[in-house]
Amino acid sequence: MTNLLEVVDDSDPLNITMGNPGLKPSWNNNLRAMFNTYDATKQRGMMAALMFSQTRNSVSNLMVYDEATGVRYTRPENINGNWNANGHYMFNSALGEKKLFNIHTFTNLSYNNSVGYVSSMTSASSSAPIRPMYLTSYENYNNIFASANPSRSTTRTTGVGERLNLSYRTGWYDIGLEGRLNYQHSRSTLQENANMDTWNFSYGANANFNFNWGMSLSTDIRMNSRRGFAESSMNTNELIWNAQLSQSFLKNKAATISIQWYDILRQQSNVSRTINAMMRSDSWTNAINSY
Repeated sequence: MTNLLEVVDDSDPLNITMGNPGLKPSWNNNLRAMFNTYDATKQRGMMAALMFSQTRNSVSNLMVYDEATGVRYTRPENINGNWNANGHYMFNSALGEKKLFNIHTFTNLSYNNSVGYVSSMTSASSSAPIRPMYLTSYENYNNIFASANPSRSTTRTTGVGERLNLSYRTGWYDIGLEGRLNYQHSRSTLQENANMDTWNFSYGANANFNFNWGMSLSTDIRMNSRRGFAESSMNTNELIWNAQLSQSFLKNKAATISIQWYDILRQQSNVSRTINAMMRSDSWTNAINSY
């Protein structure tokens, strides 16, 4: 609601914001198609999905910067061109006559088109430089944006992901192998720091053992790797090992006590990345991973 108010916030004289009563409402349009099937006799299932999302009259912040005074003027503006598409395919099936083996694969494809406004610069040598001390009304501030010639930034991001699992299960134990791969290709029309080709991949194994006296032992280990990041500290290899030991007791094993140990080797990091038309953000989070 505040975006629509004809109000100027100049409490910070170097960062002046204002509403825009001329904003149009944004509309989100979504389309999804799904197909799935399952054969109980063969223990085989398949799922496929296509999704498309588009926003009409998205709201983006337009900033005008006055080089002469160092003042930033910001207000929301409508913009069109934000849309994304995704496709998923999953296949799961038992193998062999006794169906002791199982294979699972999940493939993901994505495309994101993100648009936004990038700062419009006002030169100090302009014939009509901005003078914030002379501006006393909303109409005067509004003239700044009316004369601005903002640049439109478009960031296109393509993603490919694959997860593959192979497992073997018998009466008292099961073991499995797993591999994951995610690739992201980003290109921006104006911001070179958003041009990235990054890889995230992992591979590992897991095992579960169930004993007759009610004890169970579970463990998994995997190598997580990142490549292609400009910051060298992001290109890492992390060996993650987890384990759990549990014991069931009472009648019909109605109660269970367990101890779990996460990230035994203490190598896991918490890093996330966000890319859009306005910025690329890399975030590191401190966390207690091993406990």
